[in-house]
Amino acid sequence: MDSVKSPGKTFKHRMLKTIQTRIQAILVDPVLNDDQTVLSNVYQALMYSAMKYHQWSAGLPYSRNDEYLFEVIQQCVRYACALVRVYRGQTGEDAKEEGAGIVNSRVVA
Repeated sequence: MDSVKSPGKTFKHRMLKTIQTRIQAILVDPVLNDDQTVLSNVYQALMYSAMKYHQWSAGLPYSRNDEYLFEVIQQCVRYACALVRVYRGQTGEDAKEEGAGIVNSRVVA
């Protein structure tokens, strides 16, 4: 992890950006892909993100806060679910509750 003012926030931003770049609309489109392919694409995106998580979390400075790292994992999973729902056009109440705040947040750099 680069030497920055707040490495925890930078780490979380990088993780969410990794999720965003790996889960694309074309990969979860139900017209182009069957359910098994969509699940495989999401699984591969999350596995890639997990590898990045492992690499970047090892580079965090001195004080590692396990609760914060677990919170980052939870937020990444919620964000991935919200992206899939938005890309698949599901606009149910739970999609709004879970993902609206995350998708509309400033993850885009």
